[in-house]
Amino acid sequence: VLKDSLLDADWFIAVARSLLAGLDQPPVPSVLKQDTRVAQTLADVRAEQLKDVPDFMGFCRMVDFSQFKPRGHYTRSERLSRYFQCVMWLGRIDIPVAGGPFERCLGDRRMTAPRETGTAIIFWDLLRHSGKFQSWADMETIISAFVGWTDSMNFGQLNGLMAGAGIRTLSDVPDLASLERLQSDFVEGRLGFQNIRSDWFANPLDDTGLCGLPQSFSVFGQKFVPDSWAFSQTILGNVVWIENGETNAIRRRVPGALDVAFSTLGNDQVVPELVAQMKGTFDDPGRSHALRFRDAKSYQHNLAAVRAVMDRQSPAAWAGNIYLSWLDTLRQLSPATVATEYPEAMRTRAWAMKTLNTQLASWTQLRRDTILYAKQSYTPGGDCLYPKAYVEPRVAFWNRFKTMANRAADLIESLDYQGTYPLMDPNGELIEAIPMASVRNRQVEHLRRFADVLGTLQSLAEKELAHECFSANDDAFVRDLIQILTPGGGSGGIRTYSGWYPRLFHRAIHHPDNAEFHRTYGAEAFVGVVADVHTDVPSDVDGDPGSVLHQAVGKVNLLFMAVDNGNDRFLCAGPVLSHYELEVLGDPRRLSDEEWTGIILENRFPDEVGPERLQGLTPPPWTRSFLVRSAP
Repeated sequence: VLKDSLLDADWFIAVARSLLAGLDQPPVPSVLKQDTRVAQTLADVRAEQLKDVPDFMGFCRMVDFSQFKPRGHYTRSERLSRYFQCVMWLGRIDIPVAGGPFERCLGDRRMTAPRETGTAIIFWDLLRHSGKFQSWADMETIISAFVGWTDSMNFGQLNGLMAGAGIRTLSDVPDLASLERLQSDFVEGRLGFQNIRSDWFANPLDDTGLCGLPQSFSVFGQKFVPDSWAFSQTILGNVVWIENGETNAIRRRVPGALDVAFSTLGNDQVVPELVAQMKGTFDDPGRSHALRFRDAKSYQHNLAAVRAVMDRQSPAAWAGNIYLSWLDTLRQLSPATVATEYPEAMRTRAWAMKTLNTQLASWTQLRRDTILYAKQSYTPGGDCLYPKAYVEPRVAFWNRFKTMANRAADLIESLDYQGTYPLMDPNGELIEAIPMASVRNRQVEHLRRFADVLGTLQSLAEKELAHECFSANDDAFVRDLIQILTPGGGSGGIRTYSGWYPRLFHRAIHHPDNAEFHRTYGAEAFVGVVADVHTDVPSDVDGDPGSVLHQAVGKVNLLFMAVDNGNDRFLCAGPVLSHYELEVLGDPRRLSDEEWTGIILENRFPDEVGPERLQGLTPPPWTRSFLVRSAP
């Protein structure tokens, strides 16, 4: 009864091992002589296309192989790229075990074919016999601490279900009926339910457009993140409108950053822009695809419901992992700064939009950093002087940021880092094997130091709101932003990066005070980052060519702010993050950091993505009130 399941498991593992070995190497042989099947799958991975695979573990499935393109920091080395592709396979290729669009008729019930359930059992048995269950559990614990819980059934849940069903070995699954009983256990236990649609599914043929997700199992499934869930709740497949007693699907195919800003980050300043989007009057030049498939759609009821869910979450829920803590920290920037204790500049609409842009840029960095693990939503179908400064007086933000850093340190300190990290020279030769426990300790030390800096910034913000003078130590802290200087002195001609700001850039092995590190990765580096956050699959029914929605951070902008701090009047200048919302039109095509950097710095477009396929290269409309496009 498990013959086909065993073949599927063998193929799945051979593909994973081949991806880990590298696509430039010969495929790892299949134990059960399925080398042709493995080679075809690896060819599909190389092609990076959305493809209909007729016999994918026993059913027809549309697989988005464009997700296997290494992105984010995983492009920095061949080893990281191989790891990315292997873990993407383990995380995205889930195994439906009940319900959803893959279900079949079994008597008077509709369930997924038992073949897939059998494959999950094979994986469970193999992991137990390998003696690596604890290794899997440790990895799951670490990634969950950073990103969140798995949005599908995992080995831990499956292990409990097997024990409850009395299954200890494969011989305890003698026939088809036993597999069907196990499927019923999945349904009754509500195991494997997914909250985020992260694959292409054909909608059922009804008027609602609603598409049920299968209960599924993943070897190392991607994680639930609330912003992806917010996207999935505000697009076709989840948005319906009841009018005159009839239920109609709202064919909104593309979400947007403003949805996340309002629903997840709790920012009410974006309401006028959202209203304009919903009315179809949002002025967004160069974004014809978004205007057609995002705007003039009535989805406010879903957006408000998502916001209500987010606002009901307790402080303990937001502290559940580092990803949530990051979002919660950004939420502290959402309250309006219109009270009289704030400088006049901060009481303007332009400042509110500047703050929105900062939130979205930081959210983009978060999505880029977690691009391998966070589940993505899909639509169905020279010399210088460092003067005194002004800290943006957001006391709640600095306090929550400090709490997040300390919470992250606590979580990492509790994790069991095992083994060693191989430090290699440029020729690939081993320099030193660094104990992973030392790497963990450096991470904890760095986060504690980061939290101390945030505590100082919070203290300065509190003094500004109370119109209190800075102390001598406060002035020294501001003066030593980049490097430690003598009072009244400049940089001295040689930058040492000895100040507190360069030390906020983490380096796992060596102390980040050297100039080479800061030119490449740290305080002096240009970091253009891009993250694909939603996939709109092409649809002939809607006449939609499809797109991949990206969020990106480009060049840093220079802010000038007139500050009225009590009786003081002065002008401050400082860096502000930039944020872009891009769509790559047509079949799924995803941008890497390197490609985005080439576009933003050199107007150099990658293969197959010319200006005609890329929309959103100008800053978003909400930046117009504060961003000067060009110098006179």
